[in-house]
Amino acid sequence: MSHDRLYALAARQHGLVSHAQLRQPGTPKATISDWVDVGRIERISPAVYRLAGTPHTWPQRVMRTTLDTGGWVSHRTSGALRELDGQRGAVLEIVVDRWRRSSRHDGYLVHETKDLRPSDLDEVRGIPCTSLVRTLIDLPAVEHRFRVEQAVDHACRLDAHILGLVRARFVQVARRGRNGTRIMREILNERTGAYIPPGSSFESEALRWIDRYGIERSEKQVKVVDGDFTAYVALAWPRIRFGMECESLAHHFGKAALKKDRKRRHRPKALGWRSRSGATKR
Repeated sequence: MSHDRLYALAARQHGLVSHAQLRQPGTPKATISDWVDVGRIERISPAVYRLAGTPHTWPQRVMRTTLDTGGWVSHRTSGALRELDGQRGAVLEIVVDRWRRSSRHDGYLVHETKDLRPSDLDEVRGIPCTSLVRTLIDLPAVEHRFRVEQAVDHACRLDAHILGLVRARFVQVARRGRNGTRIMREILNERTGAYIPPGSSFESEALRWIDRYGIERSEKQVKVVDGDFTAYVALAWPRIRFGMECESLAHHFGKAALKKDRKRRHRPKALGWRSRSGATKR
């Protein structure tokens, strides 16, 4: 393998290359050893090398798990890679077609499965991972229900058709005794074809507190019309014309946009609507 080819491959893989990739074009083992000796590459695991000088990053750690095992990033790590709400990537997880009985392997969790299909596999930021649909289906096996719901609702905001795809694949893989099956079934049953997801993870949290205190469940994204003016109230009780806004600087792209949004709510007040708001930087 030429130096240019080595650098190009490492650039696509967050600074990493596997031993098999180095050997594939016929690179002698002695050459690989020489590159290690002169500091061109460094061995970070039995099967993986890092290009010298490459910064240590979270995507690099994630990429390493796939090169180590030949598997796909999955569960919470796949959710974090896709930046789904509630998924932080503190745990590294990977799924393989088959694995040793031990589920732990050098700093990350390895899940074994026999039901992966090509449609379950994807790539994000150059890293092999499970598809969005498969990631959502797998999450309840390892994650708290509330965080699973956050991820599902976020996916619904990204793709209005995702629930149908998740249901169809869930029916195929769901079985008695499979971890997370009951929770995922409940989550899907609570979300009908007309389901409107919360506008943000902050709204999801507000709904959770509403349920906890036994308050009448609100409607989401209620349309308020006055002539040529149209507004949507995030959480609303239309019977008493009361609304709640869950504001986030992160989703309003700065204070100016947030201020403009507040100004728009003066019109519903003129129609007899009362509202309360809460704000977060998340």
